[in-house]
Amino acid sequence: MRRSREEALSPDECGPQDVVDAVDEPSDDPAAKLGVKLLYVDGTEALDDDRADVQGEVPGDPSTAVAREPDEVMTEIVEEVFRRAQRALRSLPKAERDDVYAVSLFVYDYEDEPSTPTVEVSVNWEAYVALRTPEASDADEARWNFAFWPQLPIDVIGGPTDPVGKQIIDQSFSDAGLAYDPDDYSDEAIQVGRRMTEAFVAACVAAVQRLHREGTVEAVFGAAVPVLVHELEYYDQIAEQNRVANPGELVEPFIRCIREM
Repeated sequence: MRRSREEALSPDECGPQDVVDAVDEPSDDPAAKLGVKLLYVDGTEALDDDRADVQGEVPGDPSTAVAREPDEVMTEIVEEVFRRAQRALRSLPKAERDDVYAVSLFVYDYEDEPSTPTVEVSVNWEAYVALRTPEASDADEARWNFAFWPQLPIDVIGGPTDPVGKQIIDQSFSDAGLAYDPDDYSDEAIQVGRRMTEAFVAACVAAVQRLHREGTVEAVFGAAVPVLVHELEYYDQIAEQNRVANPGELVEPFIRCIREM
């Protein structure tokens, strides 16, 4: 289970001005409607352990990887994450954009409930990496380990502080027949929670692809930078979903960092 927002926060947060100053198989299950598999354009599943692994060869061309075409129920989540992330990035003051090297879409479950997925949009700066490197094992850890990021969300999508986004997510899950009792700890309830998580992450991946495809990232930062869809902890699936979300080799340094952890 993903860690909560409170567990993910570092104790010494600072703002950008401080930085400047310092330096599946076919199923008739309703959940299948959400389209949670990630596919490369050649049709192979990006998360199929038998065919794709962060340590080995990736089928298809990662530079043109796409998520499975979402149907209507998932599209609402994709659209909301895309729209809000686009607005958040465009809201960054121009003076702060040149030093940005990566964007974060940090996904977590509010109060550990998969039925309330939340994503925070934030960025990190080269100056902040330099500031935190002495506290890390090396510069790569300071650069890619989210625990060393400032963790200053520009926008929070989902959860109780975002009734509009939460309603869209709730309705999408409801339309897909995904629901469980919070007091139910059965295997069936846990499986529903996993499907919710998979669906929400897939929506975030699709939104990131659209941010790149429609030129938002390059327009804001003047160049392509990686947009990471992640949790607090990193593992092979985190690497693979970001390879699918981002074009070319943008995330290869991030993936190398995961391999070395």
